[in-house]
Amino acid sequence: MFYRYRFESEVYPTLSRIPLHVRMKLDLTGVKISLKSWLAFSLEERNVLCHLPVETDEERRVFSSYLNLLSRRYFGEDAALGSPVSDPPWEELAHIPDPVQARGKETDKAVTVEEWSRW
Repeated sequence: MFYRYRFESEVYPTLSRIPLHVRMKLDLTGVKISLKSWLAFSLEERNVLCHLPVETDEERRVFSSYLNLLSRRYFGEDAALGSPVSDPPWEELAHIPDPVQARGKETDKAVTVEEWSRW
């Protein structure tokens, strides 16, 4: 599943930025990619990353493996790895993190608790 937030709506047609939902997946898997790397991937490959689930350990391994495959294809090396986030802020469904609220206000598309809790 791919969650789309209204404040990012201009990004979705071309995926010219890394969507928040993909950033969450990266945090959960510990994989690090830059915007430059993201943009090197084809639109179809970026769409796959948007839609790959990361609910289970197996799904997280598949997501990481696919990113490594893309990284090797485009850059000749595996994607950088860090530590997966152990206490992700999005698990507190009643509290929208300040940076997300700020970005929503900048675009006049504030994220509601209902929208946030869909994650």
